[in-house]
Amino acid sequence: MKLKISILFIVISFACQGQNFKFSLRAGYGDYQLKEVKEMQQELLKFSQLENVKSVHEFADQIYYGLTANYLIGKKNNLGFDFAYYATGGRNHVRDYSGEYKLDMQLYAYRLGVDYHHLIFRKGKFDCNLGMEGGIIFSKMKLKEKLYLKDISSEYHIFNLKAQSFFAEPFFLSSYHYNKKISFDLKCGYELSTNGDLELDKDSDIRRDVLWMGLRVSLGLSYYL
Repeated sequence: MKLKISILFIVISFACQGQNFKFSLRAGYGDYQLKEVKEMQQELLKFSQLENVKSVHEFADQIYYGLTANYLIGKKNNLGFDFAYYATGGRNHVRDYSGEYKLDMQLYAYRLGVDYHHLIFRKGKFDCNLGMEGGIIFSKMKLKEKLYLKDISSEYHIFNLKAQSFFAEPFFLSSYHYNKKISFDLKCGYELSTNGDLELDKDSDIRRDVLWMGLRVSLGLSYYL
């Protein structure tokens, strides 16, 4: 995984040495459809075999981050690479006079893809674009389970699950050009993705689909070379 990210940044760094390039950073809201992951969290309540364990965090929608490097083809077409990072999580927890039980479920993903957008409207410092992104998503879930019984014993377990899936995201992009080098961007899209089969590194009955499909709205800053 680290090798793939390194290759992406190398390609971007070489690309940015030329002209007609745009480098964009953004942060936004991600609406994730994680039904089976949430169901697994409720099933793991029973596996704890403890009374009064509750789900205190349930994979809420979160801020996501992204970066894009594009090359201007002609006057209206942009083609480049896109990277995004998603993260969310859940927690099952109980604590009383006798001790504490906690299960943290950290879920995150790296999204790598190709970006294309086409200029459809320009007036003054504003422009509007329609585009499409597509590629692959690498997902990982870390389960961290801790059981502490006061003055008796403590146990700590970590499990890692991985998955891969594919995505396509049609989007609308509007930019305000502050000057020739900098623009402020608003991007709205809807990610369509396949299910990724989360599995443990070794044989296990723990297996669930992870689906990142949902609304994407972000604000960004672009720099033009």
